[in-house]
Amino acid sequence: MRSLPPGIEAQIAKQPARGDGLNLWIYKTALMLQGHRTPAEILEILTSATAGEPLQPNEIERAITRSARPGRDLLKVGSSQQHAVRQSRYVWPEYDPARREAVIATMGATVAVLQELSPESTADAEAILDLLFPGDPLLCVGESKSRFATLSREELRGDLSKLALIVPSPMTARTGLTQDGKESAHTLRATGLRRFLIVEHDKGTAGEQFLVETLPIL
Repeated sequence: MRSLPPGIEAQIAKQPARGDGLNLWIYKTALMLQGHRTPAEILEILTSATAGEPLQPNEIERAITRSARPGRDLLKVGSSQQHAVRQSRYVWPEYDPARREAVIATMGATVAVLQELSPESTADAEAILDLLFPGDPLLCVGESKSRFATLSREELRGDLSKLALIVPSPMTARTGLTQDGKESAHTLRATGLRRFLIVEHDKGTAGEQFLVETLPIL
């Protein structure tokens, strides 16, 4: 097999990790490999290069298909590329317990104080969802990542306490098409405008996590 140009070899060698621009790298590398390798060979190269990285289903295959028709997709892909470039500039910082303690200390509040300030004291899932999603909107909920459905608020009444997951925005339809063109009750295309911003923390006690998550809205 003929060797690849040095520029492409260098591109393959600088494969980033997930969260550092991996999706953009996959597309750009696939685009550079077009004309030098067959689609099957490109798939093999990219699969080998990204071994160990958490990939989305058919993420590489989609990039190869899109890179094979840049004339049709370039304008559409361009905006997503720019977004990916902007995202790649921001890398998750290392956990800094001292900084975390300083942030919490500046708040001058405790979990108990925040609970007293809350306009709603109930912990009942049904009551909370009525406050967050008034009316009868479509909600995407699930028992797990593989077991989910989109139903109206009233269709879900009485069962929400049994479900662990929910999309934090109302849905625009009961089903939509995934990036692979499959019909599903959990798709980006069927998700409505963002209603809430979810902040997640994996470090610290439950109380510390609650305080840090609440900080932006105080």
